[in-house]
Amino acid sequence: LGLVAALLSTVIWAAYDTICKKQTYTEHYLLQSLYIHFILGILAAPFAIYLWEPISINDLLGFSLISFAGVMNIIVLFLGYVYAPIVALIPFSYSRLLFASISSYLLYNTLPTPECLAGAAIILSTELYFYISTKKSPPEVASKNTLAQETP
Repeated sequence: LGLVAALLSTVIWAAYDTICKKQTYTEHYLLQSLYIHFILGILAAPFAIYLWEPISINDLLGFSLISFAGVMNIIVLFLGYVYAPIVALIPFSYSRLLFASISSYLLYNTLPTPECLAGAAIILSTELYFYISTKKSPPEVASKNTLAQETP
């Protein structure tokens, strides 16, 4: 069951990332967020029903805080795709791993695994690299007039 969940999660992530980048200029960011959460809710429902255990009010509060942070992350990422080059935003889309680990530790006292720490180190190093490289030379954004002049 764990392997199926991991494989399904990977496929869903790739599809989600591709779809949201393509819809950035055609759909409103709140509508995109609704689509993503609705589809993910449907896909997660069988696993949630199968593995269901009663939860306490404290757990419900923690889940609500994590969900709110996740929704805000997705909305800000969608808005980022509109206003910044996608290449500059790629590492930030993986920042969810960091925030989920920090939230999990703060709310549930769950320590991150060594694999999670290695992934976090990779994410932080790429974000630092992009930050330093854009400070040295900001990305060039072509305007419509520039593109029209360059095409024969």
